[in-house]
Amino acid sequence: GGNTFGPLPRIAGAAFNRRVSVLSATTRAEGLVELARLVDAGSLRPEITARFPLERTAEAIAEVAKGHTRGKMVIEP
Repeated sequence: GGNTFGPLPRIAGAAFNRRVSVLSATTRAEGLVELARLVDAGSLRPEITARFPLERTAEAIAEVAKGHTRGKMVIEP
């Protein structure tokens, strides 16, 4: 397949002064196997912005709604 994201990773990397990799997965088994391989190799590391206990879920959603979140917001039980 072609490059679905075009110049987006290069532009985003320049804008944030960071190396940006884009990973896209489908529900096909080979895509999930590749994701598992990357996780096992330590190559796939999501950026976690904040962790919230379950009782603060509304606060986490409000933070995401502000549109300034760089990484993932994690809700923990």
